[in-house]
Amino acid sequence: MHKLIKQEMGHGQWKKQGFNLCCLLMLCIISFLRGGKSPISFDKCSTEDWISVSVFIILLATIVYFATVSLAAEQQVKIKYGRVNIVESDLVFEGPVLK
Repeated sequence: MHKLIKQEMGHGQWKKQGFNLCCLLMLCIISFLRGGKSPISFDKCSTEDWISVSVFIILLATIVYFATVSLAAEQQVKIKYGRVNIVESDLVFEGPVLK
């Protein structure tokens, strides 16, 4: 718990920034592959192009899932220890609906 509080006191939230960095890198890669000017680019609307876009969407959905699970786990720890560092604007990960 102390590690979580210390992490949130500063700007060193590297796990959350890691999710963002992965998304940014994947976006850059897909842009290069679909741009048509790099040596390994795909023709637009080709089979390879659609496969790369499908893989990109699946990977982004996977990252969103793991980021949400990670944040929900952190929030449960905060709630368990007396709602430490929880503010009114935080999303609530309880029940079937995200609030």
